Amino acid sequence: MKIPITLFLCLLSVELLSQVVKDTLSTTELPEIVITASGFLKRSNLNTSISYLPTEQIALTHPEKITDGLTFLPGIYSVPDGGLGGQTLNVRGFEQNRVNIFFNGIPLRSNAEGRINIDGFFFTNADISVEKGTASLIYGANSSGNVIRIDNRIFLEEKIGIKINSYLGTNGKKSFNGLITGNIKKKIHFQASANLVKSNSFLISKDFETVPSQMTRERVNSDQENVEIISTITYTPNKNHHFSLTGMHNERVFGYAPSTSYPRFRRMDYWKNSIVGLRNISSFGNKISLETNFYFTFLNDTINDYKDNTFTKVNQFSHWKDKTTGARGILSYQFTKQHQLSYSIDYKNDIHNQTWVTTATTKIKSFLSAVEYRGTFSNGISLNAGSSFNLYNPVNNLANSSIARKDLSEWNYQLSTAYSTANLKHKIHAGYSRTSIFPRMLDLFGDVLMGYSANPDLISETSNNVDAGVSSLFFDNQLTIQLGGYYSPVKNLITTVKATETTYKIINLKSAVLAGGEFMLKYSPNDNVFAIISYSYLNAKNTSANRTSDYIAYRPKNQLKTFLSYMPVKYLGFDLTYTAVSKRYYDNQTIWHELPGYSLVDFGITSKPIQHLTCWLKAYNLLDKNFVSAFDQPQPGREFRLGLSFQW
Repeated sequence: MKIPITLFLCLLSVELLSQVVKDTLSTTELPEIVITASGFLKRSNLNTSISYLPTEQIALTHPEKITDGLTFLPGIYSVPDGGLGGQTLNVRGFEQNRVNIFFNGIPLRSNAEGRINIDGFFFTNADISVEKGTASLIYGANSSGNVIRIDNRIFLEEKIGIKINSYLGTNGKKSFNGLITGNIKKKIHFQASANLVKSNSFLISKDFETVPSQMTRERVNSDQENVEIISTITYTPNKNHHFSLTGMHNERVFGYAPSTSYPRFRRMDYWKNSIVGLRNISSFGNKISLETNFYFTFLNDTINDYKDNTFTKVNQFSHWKDKTTGARGILSYQFTKQHQLSYSIDYKNDIHNQTWVTTATTKIKSFLSAVEYRGTFSNGISLNAGSSFNLYNPVNNLANSSIARKDLSEWNYQLSTAYSTANLKHKIHAGYSRTSIFPRMLDLFGDVLMGYSANPDLISETSNNVDAGVSSLFFDNQLTIQLGGYYSPVKNLITTVKATETTYKIINLKSAVLAGGEFMLKYSPNDNVFAIISYSYLNAKNTSANRTSDYIAYRPKNQLKTFLSYMPVKYLGFDLTYTAVSKRYYDNQTIWHELPGYSLVDFGITSKPIQHLTCWLKAYNLLDKNFVSAFDQPQPGREFRLGLSFQW
């Protein structure tokens, strides 16, 4: 995957989009169900903990990928992706394969591998909301009860808009991001975006020179090259009907992170993600609304072995393809002004083909359905109650054999209540949900890995989630404060344990507990000031009788993230980011290692010498701290990035 260097020689950013509402950076909750003038539907649950990240906030922090931006929200962690050098999302201690993620209504999680490689995604021009703990079962079936929804922002006020962002950085960092958006007679809206990132010369801090397998301190091969293209066409014939077609293609190449146990040039990982989805949102009169989604997702991963840093290929170490075809539908009936019933159906057909030592094909058909009641009352109290039924049919076929197992089925339920003031400025909520997660095909039948013993007799993992919190808006929505807590005991936790000196197996641990608290403060008195303080506390314990320790890997007890952007005059501004992560633990062949905590400081300068021109310089890891995100994987030191933007 080659990225033309000429794309990075024009370091500009052009933004010709609709006018930004003054309080865009505030954290007003997403409305319950609204079909706007553009037909765009946003659905939210006032009875649970919700964090909202609009596209303007994401842009302020200059993230390299979506995982960087999301960790500014409380309860969201970025954890190592199996030691491959990438990261996955973690919500309140639950891994990404236990969290439902939707992009324009398309699920970004299969039942085969349990996820799509979201670490390489950027999602230009997207608003993100996270419902935690007791999220609606309409969206939270077969998950931990935590839901991430990513939706493209649609602008119908302007006929055309262009946005191009780019920067150059040390460690061979190059980035380009472009967006074009527009509409035809306010009925057909189109947008297309491209995001390109390349990083090489992955310079390791000097204190890590003791890593013996480094052929050189500078990484000759590219640490990563990432290309993403997204296109959406939306047709709104009238205010009651809204059709959208979304297509995405993402390719990512990255080398394995530095390690004392394996030469760093030996392997390169190649990912390809393709997503196509057709979405329809319609209202019929004032009482009935319908949302349908038909989608196809494709994930291809290939790992190649190389002889040395000249990239002489030795063999194809692993190759697998994960295809998911599905359909979702949500029918809502508002039988009175304050009361509504919704029913959803979600059908998936997952096919997973892999070659490692042998070749295997695994298939799963799943059927998820849920019914939910939502009611609001004149005294400010709202009530949500729902139940879901999930059915799971896994099949495995090897070359000369087949592994059969019984279908799995689960009932889930959720009850939550909230009290809100008439103007929705202040809210207190509490809720309980029982959620279940089916084992992945990876867990049931294995990934055909050497030394990896799957378990076709696994049962579902279940959790009982208690969530409570308060949120308030002050000073005309300029200040937002959220405070919450949760308690989630987990039964039959699906996890890997050591079987022998050289093999591992998947089992159901009897119990684990995830409990914690969250605090978030956002402040934006005007367009020149934005501040966020996000703190997360997580106490994750393995409470099973047969446990080897109390730890669950990569679960820091404390995580603090603060960000301040301030432009005292229109010619000059500053931004400061402070990140602190407490110690974590990692099980390397039943030997638990403590990973030290770390704190990082990022500092940026922004200048607007003329009305439409913006340029910025940012130092990441300003103090050049040595830290590790995963066992035996040191991270790079100080990095500088320079970008320019032009607006009119």
